[in-house]
Amino acid sequence: MIYITAYDELYPIIAEIDGVPLSFAEYKQSISAKRAAVMSKYVSYGIETERGFWETEYKGKTPFEKLKQVAFDEAVRRKIIQIFARQKGITCEITYKAFLQKHEAENNRRAGNQIIYGPKQYETAVFFDLYIAELSAETTTNDENNKALAEMIQKANIKINHEVYDNISVDDVK
Repeated sequence: MIYITAYDELYPIIAEIDGVPLSFAEYKQSISAKRAAVMSKYVSYGIETERGFWETEYKGKTPFEKLKQVAFDEAVRRKIIQIFARQKGITCEITYKAFLQKHEAENNRRAGNQIIYGPKQYETAVFFDLYIAELSAETTTNDENNKALAEMIQKANIKINHEVYDNISVDDVK
């Protein structure tokens, strides 16, 4: 198995985007973000969300296969937003470990005695969505940046680590 670095040894690489590692943990955040939408799509086709749902084939593809691809595309998009934000000087560190440190710091801040707005603690998936949304908002402040980001997404050099990607199982989406 290939890992990001010794610093991030707990997070295997699922792909590299323009030479920047995308960890399996980041990919799982995208699974979480896209799971309901994929499920809803298949329900609209009349497939029941009962036992075996993720393995039920519809028009040659299972919901699991669809989710795996949609989540990967979303994870790539999110990583490119992070890369772009780093290029623009908005953030320095874009590893998943750095994100987890930001998450912990924010939850510690919220645990203090000051008045806060919003939840007392953020769950990891919610904070990751918020983090990406904030980076996206900060990097797409004008048409020039919007075009540059869209071009970066379109032209990204993506290298999939098939040792990890091909071994994702239905258990990873539950």
